[in-house]
Amino acid sequence: MIYNFCQANPVDQAKKLNTKGLELARKNRINEAIEKFNHSLEVNPRDGETYVHLANAYLQISNLNAAEVACQQAKLLLPDTAEVYATMSQIFHRRGELEAAKKEYEQAIRFDSNVAEYHYHLANVYHSLGQFEAAKKKYLETLNLSPKSPLVYHNLGEIYYMEGKLDQAIEAYQKSLSYSNNDQNTKKRLNEVILEKQDQIGKEILRNQLAVVHDSDNAQKYRDLALSYYQARQLEEAIESLQVALHIEPNSEQIRHDLANVLQQKKDALERVLTDRLGRIELEPQNPEYHHDLGLIYFNQDNLTEGEKHFRLALELNSNLSIVWLSLGKLLKKAKKITAARQALQRCIHLDPSSSDAYQNLGFLEKTDNNFDLAVHYFLKAKS
Repeated sequence: MIYNFCQANPVDQAKKLNTKGLELARKNRINEAIEKFNHSLEVNPRDGETYVHLANAYLQISNLNAAEVACQQAKLLLPDTAEVYATMSQIFHRRGELEAAKKEYEQAIRFDSNVAEYHYHLANVYHSLGQFEAAKKKYLETLNLSPKSPLVYHNLGEIYYMEGKLDQAIEAYQKSLSYSNNDQNTKKRLNEVILEKQDQIGKEILRNQLAVVHDSDNAQKYRDLALSYYQARQLEEAIESLQVALHIEPNSEQIRHDLANVLQQKKDALERVLTDRLGRIELEPQNPEYHHDLGLIYFNQDNLTEGEKHFRLALELNSNLSIVWLSLGKLLKKAKKITAARQALQRCIHLDPSSSDAYQNLGFLEKTDNNFDLAVHYFLKAKS
């Protein structure tokens, strides 16, 4: 037998044509790629992989019927290959045949469950079908395989929002932006949901405030009010409400536990801010705002000596900051330095005559000092 070495092996020739087709597809020369794939299949019509490439090429130019024909041939030749079913599912998905797309994606995952893209696309189909629990499960499985997927987090945010779970939606949108900070659509959705959450919390606080007014001896009403303050991150107000609740029901372990928890969170938050501000002051020791912030932190920690020190340092750097005079006045009032507190609060009013907070604190101060007429005068000023 004589072998002709110039005659190419059909399988090898088909592979070369397939490789050339893939190169053309990567360059977005899709029609030329399709010609190469068809030529390859003329040479070797039993190559299922080339049928998959051909189907994907037809998909790129939206020739869905031709894509389906090629994909059906691939199925006959590669019945246990996940990519074939994934490609067929894309065809059905593009046509809007969601139930058929779902079945194909599910079959693709049965053959290869380690491809994040399959889980993601199946999740999108479930999402479009309104099967939100199934969609969430598949989005989470996608994240197990590909944790840094902004689109997955965005879509999870959309589902949580539709379910009324605003906290989870906000968290999902924030996670999405942590991997794709320039996505304007996600930024827009995050802002919308945050505003809705703030409005919801504001209405909840108002409802609970009214409930307390109408039932002022009910500890649970105060606890409910504390919870709404807590959700708004108004920890001081939450603590005050829980303290009132505990005064009404001093034996309540639940209220005592809630109060301890919020007090600890306040302490932790203050420690974090304290560490941050101390670092900033090292870099900018002449910044009065940083000294004021530090003073407030120490004040909140009942470290009145350090608080006063930093308020006064802030005023040495800028004596026209009414907010610092107000903070100093409150601290001195708490320290029972009545004369010095009065002077600081009056200085605040001199710089900012509209400061109702300063008038109110002066009113309480004068009331404590038994100057009742003056106290009434300041309280009326505060209300006006």
